[in-house]
Amino acid sequence: ANSNNSSDYAAETMYAAIQACDPSLTQDEAHAVGNEVINNSKTISGSKGIGQASKNGITYMLSNQKGWSISARIPQE
Repeated sequence: ANSNNSSDYAAETMYAAIQACDPSLTQDEAHAVGNEVINNSKTISGSKGIGQASKNGITYMLSNQKGWSISARIPQE
């Protein structure tokens, strides 16, 4: 089931957020960045559930602290 707490829902939302923040990316590129974020959340932080990846100067972050949180940080010029 796809609920708001499922990792599948978080992944699909992550892909959509990446494409919204950087429309120059193809769907495959957005999925690659999203997968990097998700994989980093599993390997880097262990049980903390926090991962991030950057593409074209934008840093995307995914965390699971009592629910999924997705963010994008665009540096100020």
